[in-house]
Amino acid sequence: MSGIILSEKFEKELVKFIAWLPTTDYKIKDIVDNSELEWKDSVLTNFEEPGRNKLESYIREMSKGYFITKGEQEVNDVKFMANEFRTAKVKNTKTQKNTKDTKITKNAKNTQKNAKPEETQKNAKPEQTFKISVGNFDTSETFNLDTLDCYTKDLINMFGQPMFFKDETEFQYEWRLVVGAKVFSIYNWKNDTGCFDNFDDCEWYLGGTEENTKEQLFLKKYINGGKPEQLEQPDQLEQPEQPEPEQLLEIDDKIDIELDFIDDENLEINIDDIDFDF
Repeated sequence: MSGIILSEKFEKELVKFIAWLPTTDYKIKDIVDNSELEWKDSVLTNFEEPGRNKLESYIREMSKGYFITKGEQEVNDVKFMANEFRTAKVKNTKTQKNTKDTKITKNAKNTQKNAKPEETQKNAKPEQTFKISVGNFDTSETFNLDTLDCYTKDLINMFGQPMFFKDETEFQYEWRLVVGAKVFSIYNWKNDTGCFDNFDDCEWYLGGTEENTKEQLFLKKYINGGKPEQLEQPDQLEQPEQPEPEQLLEIDDKIDIELDFIDDENLEINIDDIDFDF
């Protein structure tokens, strides 16, 4: 990687990436005469390492000077290519680990076979949980870990409004998190056309400083679980007793009526003309 200055961590990742490429269907060709080249000889001489999405940025710069194909089709989705490398790296690590674990003695197999379900459940370790904090943490050393499958509104419901960076050219929004003791970043990124999507339609990425940690898996599960804890509902208020409906007067009820006669000698009042319906 002579001619460009890279951090030690990214240089190691880049070496592994270049070594992985010949084992795939990805090809690199001269952009002038379309002749196929060796991956190890096709390096950049001018590249400025960004703060995050470093591998994606490196592949994008390579596609400007070389013709990258897979199955005779030009590669435009650099994020898919980078994620394919990271997934293959994880699978390879798991395969090596499983190979070491395959040497199980006959007695060990029988012990597992004869174990009672109650004992298995009793000895199972409880799922580890971590505290999640949101704040203005230093995320300068984070790199892309995964692409999140969630909506902007879901992230806002969980973490509040993100930070906005109007002067950044590669991303605009970011949530800075600490899970347990590890720093994570949730952020957007320029799309393949070099523009930003609308805020509500952004594709969100998860960044961190280390791959496949327990904290990362916990955070992914928390996000995919989707919803923060429900607020406790206040105790339901007791409904006041409804007043009894007023009793209607019955005809047989005795009513004392006092009539105030008007002091007028010319006024005649006939008791039969008084309406007692009320």
